[in-house]
Amino acid sequence: MFHPQVDVVENRTVSFEALARWNSGKLGSVRPDIFIKAAERSGLITQITLLLLEKALKQVREWPEHTKVSFNLSARDLRSGISITNICTAVRQSGIDPRRIEFEITETAMLTDFEQACEALARLKAMGCRIAIDDFGSGYSSFSYIHRLPVDKIKIDRSFVVQLLEHGSALKIIKTIIDLCRNLNLDCVIEGVETQGEMNKLAQIRARYIQGYLFSKPMLAEQVLPYLRTETARIHAALKAG
Repeated sequence: MFHPQVDVVENRTVSFEALARWNSGKLGSVRPDIFIKAAERSGLITQITLLLLEKALKQVREWPEHTKVSFNLSARDLRSGISITNICTAVRQSGIDPRRIEFEITETAMLTDFEQACEALARLKAMGCRIAIDDFGSGYSSFSYIHRLPVDKIKIDRSFVVQLLEHGSALKIIKTIIDLCRNLNLDCVIEGVETQGEMNKLAQIRARYIQGYLFSKPMLAEQVLPYLRTETARIHAALKAG
């Protein structure tokens, strides 16, 4: 599945996050938090990562050249030199400009072996790929290590968003992170925005990149291009009307 990340300033989708889904013939629909953890425990995650990455990049070849894709890496991926080599090979063989590919890592995955994570991310960055820290704020969040990593983007965890309408401090924290990202020349995506009320609050602090059900639920690969065509038609219609 693919979940849009929207630039609310330009009112257009700039990237899609690739999300792993599993519909088992025996088990039915299995939640990703269950099967991904099982894959990590069994050691199969590096094989699954490569399979999913190749499938995602195959879809990206059909997208407009300005549209990026975000792909999640696990702690095991970061700790395995072979896995990173295979990922780099998949990127090269895809024929896609590496600048359109963004790898997301969580703080937890990164901190399991910080030095190894730095080395792995440096290899991906050297190819031209972008790096994002996912779920920022849900773990040990600290900018003391961010400056040591080749990071391009911070994704603010939804746990702050759900408190926006009840706790004024949540908006202040989000604004502080956004301001820090601007000062460090990092993009900042806010995850899990589901209501117009939440979006109204975020508009007050000039949040720019948003990911959440307010704009779209995750979609199948074959739905991406029709979604983008509809969005382009809407933008052109708005420009004409303006």
